[in-house]
Amino acid sequence: MKFQLDRYTRELIIEAMSAEEEQKIRNLVENFQYQDAQAPTMAAALLKDLNKGRIGQKTLSRFSKWCHTSQRYEKAQDYVCDISRIMFGFVLPRLWNKQNRLDEKAMVFFFDQLRQRGTLQNGHDKSLFKIENTKPGAQISEARLAFNYQHRISHAQIAGDADKNFLFILKSEIRSIRNFVKDKNTPTLSLDRAFFWLWLCYILGLFYEGALLFRRIDFDRVPFELKNTLRKIGYICEEKKERKF
Repeated sequence: MKFQLDRYTRELIIEAMSAEEEQKIRNLVENFQYQDAQAPTMAAALLKDLNKGRIGQKTLSRFSKWCHTSQRYEKAQDYVCDISRIMFGFVLPRLWNKQNRLDEKAMVFFFDQLRQRGTLQNGHDKSLFKIENTKPGAQISEARLAFNYQHRISHAQIAGDADKNFLFILKSEIRSIRNFVKDKNTPTLSLDRAFFWLWLCYILGLFYEGALLFRRIDFDRVPFELKNTLRKIGYICEEKKERKF
């Protein structure tokens, strides 16, 4: 199997997997789920990520614990170790410590092992292994608060003209986004507008709107160099969408 590492979420994006590899993994997962009362939850998470083509960090961490369990789970451990060997070529190191927190050194070691084996397509860039502290929208919770409707009203009462104009434009953009995703008969967006709106939804935490907008983008018209960026933002919106506006 071949993977790409997502810079922001550190998910492993499946780039290549043979039909034989996939079938073996699915058979092992099916057998694994009957080995312990807790196994079905892990099996379901693994199959979900496999179907999406993106193995999430949480799934990896939980899966790694099953690779290093006590004697009680010995039968289940045999299955997950076999799955790990098919997926990665080796048994996944334990990525969660005893306090159930992510072991950063173990995660970096794991990514480096994939790089050395040539299964991580963008493994030449070791900066990807580290947590990205400067990702767009890192302060989403603050942005949500800052642009809460009631807060905007109180802020505008003391704000200067420039701030009032900014808040008015922002509110208009959000209204336009919501009108667009509600009406399926609206014409196709320009790429510049689609990119800006999707980024704005991501930054402001409007994940539901961002997910609907992402589904409306015609990727046949998107330049190759922008496709990955758009998809990363879109996938995050899809993952985090909660309720309708």
